[in-house]
Amino acid sequence: MKNKFENQENSSLLGRAIQQVRKAKGLTQEELGKRVGLPKSSISKIEKDLKHISFEDASLLMDAMGEK
Repeated sequence: MKNKFENQENSSLLGRAIQQVRKAKGLTQEELGKRVGLPKSSISKIEKDLKHISFEDASLLMDAMGEK
């Protein structure tokens, strides 16, 4: 049970980090989505922690925004 909670908490942190970087870069959810081949709704769900993502997927999103 602890691992599930930690994974959900990490996913939530990833979503918030993605949102912060996206906004700092002046990108819309739609623009970021186009860069990675996802609809705006998926980016929104990731940022709101309605869709959990892995560290690998978060890394792809960050790379698309020019971040490591």
